[in-house]
Amino acid sequence: MKTNLSEADRVLRILTASLLISMSVTGITGAWAFYIGLAALVSSAFSFCLIYWILGIDQCESSNLMARNSNLESQQTH
Repeated sequence: MKTNLSEADRVLRILTASLLISMSVTGITGAWAFYIGLAALVSSAFSFCLIYWILGIDQCESSNLMARNSNLESQQTH
């Protein structure tokens, strides 16, 4: 499966999921927070977001482009 989440996006989703799930379990919010947190956690685990895929967003593409540009610049200096 092709990934479309950057590392920063994955970390943000894990933190958000942890917060939402813990708030749901402790009774601060309803069951909706648990399910949204679970969806964020699953998408982070697979580095794939269905909504991003539908909208054609690819967070990995920009980070790969930056990595290619830095490799190109380092080759030009040597």
